[in-house]
Amino acid sequence: TLFRCCGDAIIIDLGRVFVVDPKPTLADYRWLISDQSRPWLDRVVVSHESLVQQTTALRKDLSPAQAHLVLEQAELRRRARAKFSQANMMFFTRRGLEQASGERMAEYKARRFQKNLPVADLCCGIGGDLLSLAQYKPVRSEERRVWKESRSRL
Repeated sequence: TLFRCCGDAIIIDLGRVFVVDPKPTLADYRWLISDQSRPWLDRVVVSHESLVQQTTALRKDLSPAQAHLVLEQAELRRRARAKFSQANMMFFTRRGLEQASGERMAEYKARRFQKNLPVADLCCGIGGDLLSLAQYKPVRSEERRVWKESRSRL
């Protein structure tokens, strides 16, 4: 069972309490999108273990923030499969996934632009529309939120 209390995640299992500080730093997010996190993400995505077992296994080698990010990303990727065929290769935030255009809608919108003319997507979010636009034309995108700290160029 997972409970949230005062911004910290508290996991209670058979009388044991694990407190995970899920306040990742920018360095933790950079780690998450690096190749270093890929084995951990792959392991969690295919795991059939309970949340407590997964957390315990991850915490043997990762910081609390990194373990939290891996578990959160795996859950978001599971949810994202309904919108994106390549969800396991993408990175999500909860809000970004909720607000993202799914592939079918993004494809429809992309076809409405004239082919081969450059397009700028200045509020690309996680890039749902951007992926479809890039199939037809040169695209430049920009997102100013901290999570999306770098510019995307396709």
